[in-house]
Amino acid sequence: MDRVAHVMARAIEIAAPSALLIWIMGNVPPGKPFEQTAIGFLVKGLAPLGQMWGLDGETIMALLFTLPAKEIVIPSLAMTYGLQTSLGESEHVLTFITGHWSLLSAYTFLVFYMLYLPCLVTIWAIWKETRSLKWTMLSLIVSLVTAIVITTLVFIVGSALGY
Repeated sequence: MDRVAHVMARAIEIAAPSALLIWIMGNVPPGKPFEQTAIGFLVKGLAPLGQMWGLDGETIMALLFTLPAKEIVIPSLAMTYGLQTSLGESEHVLTFITGHWSLLSAYTFLVFYMLYLPCLVTIWAIWKETRSLKWTMLSLIVSLVTAIVITTLVFIVGSALGY
């Protein structure tokens, strides 16, 4: 019970400030169109990176937003697409995504999402267990490279099969 409480406290320490930062990035300056917020500018900048997997800048930005806690993928997608929706409106987000993503882009997103970097709490736990920056960084690099290679292969094969 003590260990679970400790992990939950770490999650709150990381996730709460991260959620606040994401909200600020999507809502400041007030009254401006979404494209003129920090998230809007970052989405434009990340768009070329996602093209190698058939993804757009919004999905790549959402992947970055899930680093504090990977469970927030749907709200992250809502923020990056400028839908400004709450957790309770996730059906709207899913409906939007099904209309904008191809089968191949949805699959490459899921493959990358499942394989790339773990959440920040897990990264913290790796460092805490190993007390080694080298092993912590190696675990991140291996995860990221694995995600890039496998997602690229999935996209290439999926494209070749006409998806």
